[in-house]
Amino acid sequence: MNSVKNKLFFAVVIFSLVLSNVLKAQSANSSEALSIAKVDNKPVFPGCESIKDEEGRLSCLIQGIQKHVAKNFVYPEEAKKEKIQGKIFVSFVIAEDGTVKDIEVARSAHPLLDQAAIASVASINDLNPRIKPASQQGKPVSVKFTIPIQASLND
Repeated sequence: MNSVKNKLFFAVVIFSLVLSNVLKAQSANSSEALSIAKVDNKPVFPGCESIKDEEGRLSCLIQGIQKHVAKNFVYPEEAKKEKIQGKIFVSFVIAEDGTVKDIEVARSAHPLLDQAAIASVASINDLNPRIKPASQQGKPVSVKFTIPIQASLND
């Protein structure tokens, strides 16, 4: 009887592993965000279009995003009162249409600062024109991106 129970247990475990892998494969479709390092053409921030080399455009993209986020970061009043400071790492996806989505805190400094950081990254969607999306084999693709945001109080 124990032998049957053991065989049944292992069959359930194997079935669970197979099902898990099938579900992972189904979720890994073409709309999944790619690493920015693995795409043919990086996203282009508005105003960076005239830069011809990929490395220069990537640098311009990073600078453009960081300037925009810094300009739109609204320091929470409670964080000011409590003198809360820190560095927040925010991850997001630059989608096939140039919008920013799936914004989340990768490394937190404080919940108040985290929410302000998310809001400042979300404001990238207000850009007109939008970020030109990355492309792979001539087709627009979504890419993952992470930036540090330093929240500091000036005395």
